[in-house]
Amino acid sequence: HVKSTGEVGEIHIGKIEKKGRENRRFRIRFGPMPPA
Repeated sequence: HVKSTGEVGEIHIGKIEKKGRENRRFRIRFGPMPPA
């Protein structure tokens, strides 16, 4: 369970970082995004 949970966590973080890079231009255009 610990190993699988760690792997899922890394994948989830990776998706967030990728999405953040893609939305960086939108942040500049529309301003800072609201807190999650």
